[in-house]
Amino acid sequence: MAASATIAGLMIACGARTELLVPDPPPADSGPDVIKKKDAGKDVIEDVTPQIDATKLDANKNDCPDADGTLVYAVTETNELLSFYPPDASFKVIGILSCPAMPNSNPFSMAVDRKGTAYVLYSSGQIFKVSTANASCQATSYMANQSGFFTFGMGFATIGAGPAEQLFIANDFGALGTVDTTTFKVNKIGDINPTISGTELTGTGDGRLFGFYKGEVPTESAIAELDKKTANVLGSDPLPTINQGNGWAFAFWGGVFYLFTTPNPSGQSTFKYDPMSKQVTLVAKYTSSIVGAGVSTCAPQ
Repeated sequence: MAASATIAGLMIACGARTELLVPDPPPADSGPDVIKKKDAGKDVIEDVTPQIDATKLDANKNDCPDADGTLVYAVTETNELLSFYPPDASFKVIGILSCPAMPNSNPFSMAVDRKGTAYVLYSSGQIFKVSTANASCQATSYMANQSGFFTFGMGFATIGAGPAEQLFIANDFGALGTVDTTTFKVNKIGDINPTISGTELTGTGDGRLFGFYKGEVPTESAIAELDKKTANVLGSDPLPTINQGNGWAFAFWGGVFYLFTTPNPSGQSTFKYDPMSKQVTLVAKYTSSIVGAGVSTCAPQ
């Protein structure tokens, strides 16, 4: 769910970010189908990944409150914890975070579990548990830089139809992993294939995981569904008109995606993307860069 980021950003998932080098993509036979074309006498790999499959799947909501009453939560680079209500695209300030983070660090990404507890990653590599009711902050035992994950995008997705869920993370070098929210140990699943970067994550109550990431052109982006077991890209939709900018985040609510971006210094923009119609709509703006977002897997499908 995380994140403006500055994919996490995520919007990785979110937080102020600079361009990082990414490794070469894995071999073509380990991920989605690819074809070859000839260019100047050389074989060039061309991705033919299918579009996102937006078919609604069954989800276990027996332990959930009224799904329509759930909120998306967001965190800004200036430590504001916000709620966002998708039906009217309104923001409300819950409070200001005062987590005991290292000096000169700021929120980078965020995810929210099924019970409404937020996990906020700072640019220092620290993770804090935050109340979405009053913005109070609690330190965790998470140790930074495990298995190559220092800063990353974050999002919860259910195991199957739920209600059990996992916290997934994706770093700027294109690796996917999980964090155990009891032991705070990282498990690397693998390198995302094909390689994507600047990835923020959001999950669903029907077990799916999606990434909002930078496109090949810096001012463009895309959304991909990720295989939670192999880290392979299952499908992707390009977003040529969406620039993540210096801060971005990502959330799924009511069958559509909400993209929190900061494409220029003048302000933040929030877009709605419908994976069925493939339409992008500007729905809101905010005064600060949103670098993390999260939503309960109890949210409407």
